[in-house]
Amino acid sequence: RRLRAARHRVSRPSSSHSSGVASTSPRVAATFFFRPSGTSCLVMPPSPLLAGLGSVKRTPFQAWLNKTAKNYERHKARAEEKRKHREAKAAAESAGLPPPPKKSP
Repeated sequence: RRLRAARHRVSRPSSSHSSGVASTSPRVAATFFFRPSGTSCLVMPPSPLLAGLGSVKRTPFQAWLNKTAKNYERHKARAEEKRKHREAKAAAESAGLPPPPKKSP
């Protein structure tokens, strides 16, 4: 019997999204063993290991959930676009035609 996956969200620090360049910074994952209210604020847990990170903006859970969901959907759309381009390129090459141009960002 398979166990259900825990509800979780994975994200990168926001600075890596704005530059458009692949980041080497680690991903951040949050696993929820509960379902917080949308108005509940996410705060950094008290820990000496996290003390050096500086201040973190207090974010309502629903705002954070919306942001991570939007990032996930954007990633899915880009992956689908890349897959279609690869298929079109392969079809053009097999037909002896030049490859289709890539879309500009």
